[in-house]
Amino acid sequence: MTVLVGVKCTDGIVTGADSVATSAAGATPIMQIESYDKIKIFASNIIVAATGAVGYTQRLHLQIEAAIKGSVFKNHKHDRLTQHVASKFLADLQSSLAPNFPQFGGIGFGALLGAVVDDDLCLVEFATNNFQPEYKEKKCFFTSMGSAQVSRWQIRFLLLSAGFSGITYSQMSR
Repeated sequence: MTVLVGVKCTDGIVTGADSVATSAAGATPIMQIESYDKIKIFASNIIVAATGAVGYTQRLHLQIEAAIKGSVFKNHKHDRLTQHVASKFLADLQSSLAPNFPQFGGIGFGALLGAVVDDDLCLVEFATNNFQPEYKEKKCFFTSMGSAQVSRWQIRFLLLSAGFSGITYSQMSR
């Protein structure tokens, strides 16, 4: 059961994850083990956190590395670069006949991406059902995802306990 949290702050992106990996047979979890890091930093200004199959995470990391080498993060705005990453990742899964469990809500893999794009902070959630990007902007500056997804109230508590002040429920509402 993974939980990922991402918060877009004025001077950076904060990302957090639990440290347990679940091994599975198809869509059924069979064992929990201490995880490798679920958060990876690329090129000092791109951070990726993933929930779901470890093999999918490894494939996503390869797509991020290819996008960095291909200057996608330098030559595109955040909407084009995230669409590029999503389409390349989904095409890779489809070409390898990776399982898709529509009866259980889709691919069951999601990710958070934080990056500096055109000197602007970008936080993107790739949904676990279809891996489509959702940009976190203005009042929707945070996200959580995973099978143990936390509520807005838990995120608010986390932010307040970390020293953020003046966070109101209306700021946390969508």
